[in-house]
Amino acid sequence: MTNETKVAFANALKRMISCKPLENITISDLAGICGVNRQTFYYHFHDIYELIEWVYTTEAGRAMGDNVCAERWPEAVRCLLEYLKENREFVKATTNSISMEYMQRFLYTVTRRLLLNVVDECSYGYTVTDENREFVANFYKFAFVGVVVDWARSGMRHAPEVVAGKLEKMIKGNIRRAVIRLSAAEAE
Repeated sequence: MTNETKVAFANALKRMISCKPLENITISDLAGICGVNRQTFYYHFHDIYELIEWVYTTEAGRAMGDNVCAERWPEAVRCLLEYLKENREFVKATTNSISMEYMQRFLYTVTRRLLLNVVDECSYGYTVTDENREFVANFYKFAFVGVVVDWARSGMRHAPEVVAGKLEKMIKGNIRRAVIRLSAAEAE
């Protein structure tokens, strides 16, 4: 029942965003749509921004599925971009408000995990410190999130598979080269 209530609040928020600016949506509005009292909302979330974070983490995470691994990361990226495009009103409302940080935090978390898997795969046979693993993953994480946020803010004009394909072309082979360079520098 708890998850159903969270989903109901998420769906209510998405419906309201299509007709009302995010900053004008109240917890009372959401509770009214769901047919519950305000306290029910607070039982699940501290505020609307926590609900937004939950939506990104739960729904976008589900859209990416089991593809968050080194060998299937391009598919994970495509699935994430498709989710964002399918939910463009929600994404547009959250990227143009103070809640942008929640979308970015989700993107940073999921891309860091994905990229660490890629870095680990590319590190096979090389000696790479944890600090350098993190550095490489963070470098690409910031680039990836920047591209996705820019794509979202510019109206998602390009198809998700086009953006995912370009990201794959940009990254493919470069992580391995970065790992090799850092490994060689550590050996000196």
